[in-house]
Amino acid sequence: MSLLGCSGGGSSGPDRIGDRAEFTGRAAAICGEVVSRRNANPDYAKDRRAILEALVAVRGKGLPAADAIAALDRAVREFEHTTRDLARVRSTDATWAAAWAEVADAVRGDTQVYRDRRAAVRAGDPATLAAAFDPGRLASDIGAPLTRLNLAERDCRLLLR
Repeated sequence: MSLLGCSGGGSSGPDRIGDRAEFTGRAAAICGEVVSRRNANPDYAKDRRAILEALVAVRGKGLPAADAIAALDRAVREFEHTTRDLARVRSTDATWAAAWAEVADAVRGDTQVYRDRRAAVRAGDPATLAAAFDPGRLASDIGAPLTRLNLAERDCRLLLR
């Protein structure tokens, strides 16, 4: 068990927390773990740049560079990992559980967008690429649920970046 009361990689299940202050602390710590992991990975920033360059290429009616598939593979793995991380903490408070679910749903949604983009790059079809790389598909703001959870000023605001 970690200081958070959560198991590491081989979790026996999420902690269910009834106290709002305790939930906020544990959720903030998990967000911090995610951000620290990403910051420690030298490929993460390069991958984000490669994915952005792929978006620019597709929006300009071109094809993404060859490194886009590998970058999207790593993005999918990172966002899947993040989804598992977020599932480690759950609130017994229905209002807070719903807000935390909004955050997790946004991360899961972005994971699917990266999967779709990876498939589109592999297919190389212009219409499929245009649909997959529509910038409006990614979740743009999780500020409202984070504000309700008192997490808007924490690392959690960086989960979609």
